[in-house]
Amino acid sequence: EGLAEGRAEGKVLGIAEGMTQGREETQREVILNSYEKQLPLDTIAEICGVSIGKVKSIINKYCNSIN
Repeated sequence: EGLAEGRAEGKVLGIAEGMTQGREETQREVILNSYEKQLPLDTIAEICGVSIGKVKSIINKYCNSIN
């Protein structure tokens, strides 16, 4: 019984973690694609619902520079 509960809890946590990772990947793709299209950083942040600092952080991590 305890083993089954542990497995069920692990499955729920795994699904939640996968969904979170999927949202983060999608958000990263939107930020990087928007940046490549030369949208202003404040617009990108507003579209994605994140801070400009988060946008800059993602761009710096994956593009190595901000124009």
